[in-house]
Amino acid sequence: MSPDIGKTDSSFTSLLRHLFENISKRVIRMEFLDDLGRRLGEVARQVEEKSEELFEIGKINIRIFREEEAIRRLSRRIGEIVYKAYSDGSEYGGLVDEQCSEISERKQRIAGLRLKIEEIKNAGRNAGTEAEPETPGDDPPVCEVQ
Repeated sequence: MSPDIGKTDSSFTSLLRHLFENISKRVIRMEFLDDLGRRLGEVARQVEEKSEELFEIGKINIRIFREEEAIRRLSRRIGEIVYKAYSDGSEYGGLVDEQCSEISERKQRIAGLRLKIEEIKNAGRNAGTEAEPETPGDDPPVCEVQ
């Protein structure tokens, strides 16, 4: 065996080993990048879903705020009606029934909107157990003027 042949075999073996290591590293990098791409896609999808959920909750919260503002206006109006009747020395027994009824209706709507928010949150979590939602009948009557 000539000295050149031994060198060629070891050079060839070394070259093959080097090529194999480079290919292995590239395959590992490609797998890593593929996995990274899949994970980033999943995160982007989750962010999109959460954004939609937050947008819907925000719209419902605006509706709740509007209902609560209407209740505050009605409560002020009730106070004005009762005080006027009081200062005039007259009875105010049934003067505020309509406003009290409207307040009760608005509170029921608010409770329903809060239930929708809980449903959206629970759907977003995909939780196996759901939190106990508020029910419209939990609030005491707003006012009962006789």
